[in-house]
Amino acid sequence: MTYLEASARLDYAVQAMLALSAVYPERIKGADLARKQQLPLTFLRDVLAVARRASLVQARLGPEGGYRLTRPPASMTLAEVVRALDGPLTMVRGETIGALTYAGAARHLGDVWAAIDASVCAVMQSVTLADILAGQLPTVPATRSAADP
Repeated sequence: MTYLEASARLDYAVQAMLALSAVYPERIKGADLARKQQLPLTFLRDVLAVARRASLVQARLGPEGGYRLTRPPASMTLAEVVRALDGPLTMVRGETIGALTYAGAARHLGDVWAAIDASVCAVMQSVTLADILAGQLPTVPATRSAADP
C-alpha cells in the first residue's frame, strides 16, 4: 500500500468481520456468513483462518459451531483487522514508512509519507467495528483533489 489500497481479500475480510459483529456474541456458520455477504465460502474460510490466528475470531466445529468474534465489536478496531490480514497500514515501495531514507532534494519526502501514515493510522485506530455498523464514523475533511476519481 502506498497510502491505502484495500485488496479484495481485505475488503471481503472486513465485510465478514462486520457480519460477525452484527450477530455478536452469537456464532454464525461459515456457509450462512458466505451467503449473507455474497462471498465465496472457500475464500471466506481462508480469511477467517487468518483472523482466527490473529485472535480476532473463534471457530468451533459441530452442530453448535460456527464463527464468532473473540471480543465485542466496540473493542475491535479497523486497524487491528487490516494489520491481521495485510500487515502494516501504510507502505511505500514495499517498505514500512520508518525504514525509508531519502537524500538530496527528496530528503523531506519521508516526512510526507509519515504524515500520511499518521493520518491513516489515526482514522483506522479510532474506528471500531461497532462504529462502522452504526455508521458513526470520524469527521474528516471531505475535500478531494480534482484528479481523484
